[in-house]
Amino acid sequence: MHNDKNSLKRAVVFLLTLFSFSVLVIIVLFFLIVSDHAQVNDSYATPEDVKVAVSSYGDVSSELFSESTQFNVRLTESELHSIFKTASKAAPWLNADFSMAQGGMLVKGTLDLSHFLRSRYINISCLLIPDRHNSIDSCHIGNLYVPGNFAKWFANNVIKVFFDASISDVFLQSLNNITIESGVVSTQATKDGHFKQHSKDGLKAIVSTIKSFKNNTSYQLDYVIVSTYIDYILDDVDVRKHVNISLSSIFNAAFRLAKKRSSQSDPIKENEYAIWSAAIAFANVRFAELVKIDPEYLESQMKRASSINVVLGDRRDLALHFLYSTILERVGSETFSNNIGEIKELFDANHGGSGFDTSDLAADISGARFSYFVLSNRSNAIRSQVVLTQQETEDNFFPFIYSSYQAIDLKSIENSANLTNVGPHMKVVNDIKNAVINLPLYR
Repeated sequence: MHNDKNSLKRAVVFLLTLFSFSVLVIIVLFFLIVSDHAQVNDSYATPEDVKVAVSSYGDVSSELFSESTQFNVRLTESELHSIFKTASKAAPWLNADFSMAQGGMLVKGTLDLSHFLRSRYINISCLLIPDRHNSIDSCHIGNLYVPGNFAKWFANNVIKVFFDASISDVFLQSLNNITIESGVVSTQATKDGHFKQHSKDGLKAIVSTIKSFKNNTSYQLDYVIVSTYIDYILDDVDVRKHVNISLSSIFNAAFRLAKKRSSQSDPIKENEYAIWSAAIAFANVRFAELVKIDPEYLESQMKRASSINVVLGDRRDLALHFLYSTILERVGSETFSNNIGEIKELFDANHGGSGFDTSDLAADISGARFSYFVLSNRSNAIRSQVVLTQQETEDNFFPFIYSSYQAIDLKSIENSANLTNVGPHMKVVNDIKNAVINLPLYR
């Protein structure tokens, strides 16, 4: 009995010691990797940057997803700068940059933690030097040194968590085959014939993982319930026989059913079904795949929905902008959705494009705010059901003053983009956000 007590005592002491040591290690690591300054500051992509980045993405993706078993990529320093600026604009709280010298390249990134910890950042940098065995020479996370071999091993294992082994193999080949000469980065690899499908499967896994960490969101919905919502909406709008159906009418029907079902269910969950059902039916049926529903299950509903023209501000394109943004918010965040909308308008601002249209951007921002708010908590979920079913008007969730086409001059964007975040186009972005946040639904 005495020996049992001593054994238990030793076990408790050991566990306490292990716990204390673990806490100490975590504290030390925290101070090593977290900084009070950003290594890479915000940089604002110009319309030309976005155009180059989109073109480069098209070239790389066509190489990656072609039927050829060979993959060859070549990017200039200028193209890479445009890609890094555009990617930094798209990614919330993350900025990336690089510097290039003969025979090497330093890639840098800063993760902004200020949304959780005031003025705190995680700075990451990796030195790439072409090598047939491992082109990652070394990395730093804050003040923590990471050997290149460990960085390569870690990155490869993260890829394996989400992607097929064939994707991991292409990553390793691409890394080992990097060359950096005269301001040009190139690499090559051999891939199998199923690379595109394996990539899509992995991206779906990443989306599901991201969504699993978000509050009040699901990575899988019941297709029977989605069908019920779509049928309910279609039955409601079919009675009207209008040429154009306002998005407010779609939401009125969807949230009426959500309100009815919430007496026996969670209003947040029902609102999520309402949003996804509207977007799947009237924007893109392939959104169903993001919540693990086979679009073929909804074939009969899609035939009915295809004859209905849903509009916002009397424009079909604005309704699509709004609905696409609700889904971008669901799979990412409100900030991510807004950033993608802004990048799209910057791309359109190039010569020959439709221009930086503030009405498009207003629909993007309104859609992201709508999706976030109606699912943010139980109180807001219930309020949304009440507001959207009591009064059938777009004024509840879309600022009418932005319903007509309004383009910003390209030159004013180019002149301000790399100087300040309160230039002409950013002032308009902030004005739209203020107009949206003061709409009746959110008061």
